[in-house]
Amino acid sequence: ALKRDYLPIRSLATVGLLLSTSIIARWGQRLLRLMGIDLPIEIMLLFWVIISSTDPVAILSIAKEMWLPKRLRLMLEGESLFNDGTALALFLVLLEVINNPLTLSSGLWGLMTFVEMIIGGIILGVGIWVWFSYVIRTINNDEHTEIALTMILAHLTFLLAERISHTPMRWVTIHISGIIATAYAAIILGNFWKTKISPKVEHYMEKFRWFFSFVCNSLVFLLMGMMIQTIWFPQADIWVIIGMLTILVLIARIGSVYMTITPLNFFLTKPIPPQRQFLIWRSWLRWALALVIAILI
Repeated sequence: ALKRDYLPIRSLATVGLLLSTSIIARWGQRLLRLMGIDLPIEIMLLFWVIISSTDPVAILSIAKEMWLPKRLRLMLEGESLFNDGTALALFLVLLEVINNPLTLSSGLWGLMTFVEMIIGGIILGVGIWVWFSYVIRTINNDEHTEIALTMILAHLTFLLAERISHTPMRWVTIHISGIIATAYAAIILGNFWKTKISPKVEHYMEKFRWFFSFVCNSLVFLLMGMMIQTIWFPQADIWVIIGMLTILVLIARIGSVYMTITPLNFFLTKPIPPQRQFLIWRSWLRWALALVIAILI
């Protein structure tokens, strides 16, 4: 199912991300200028990348209760999954570009680095899966060992990608997205693993992963709450800005969804109708990754 809809999912997470980034950066800058706030275009680009990754947790919960089509649920979840990787990769590239004068050469370097992080993440994720697949063959329905292996796989893939990206080599520096590498390793390994474990172990692991995900998300919000209480900002002005930018985010989301999927429908064997595109647009919620990037800044 993922291979069948990989093109629209991947396009939303890359082309759609870049389209919405350009819309919010240009028009957000103009809106703020009307209020007497002059921010550089680089800062507006950074702002949009921070809030660009979708996390339709609430939408997916409602979708399961309402028995929405599996294809639609897969597209919502798939876009969110790959969007995290591309958003963080673009954020790191933009942060590096901002620290240097913004020129044509630095912009091209940033674009090439962005593409390199995505391709490098895919290659590393597949490579880690090949290695781990040999380890898994020796495990026979031991839930504790298999859970430990999934934790090792996730952290090893991410930390290895970060290590490679931050280790200067003699002639070239390789950039790899840790999130994309981890996502691809997990998708392929999860598909392979289903043929190797019993339903009992799979149920046990599923419960553990949901709980661990809940704990991680809770920690992110606790950290953000601790940080916000130390920040002062003028209440009257900030709410007007928040309202204007929220409307702009909605408009940018409309543009990124319809401008990405509508041309793709000419090449898809099973086009995505406007009603489905509307529901994809409505899944514009921002969640944990936006807060993590804000904390990084």
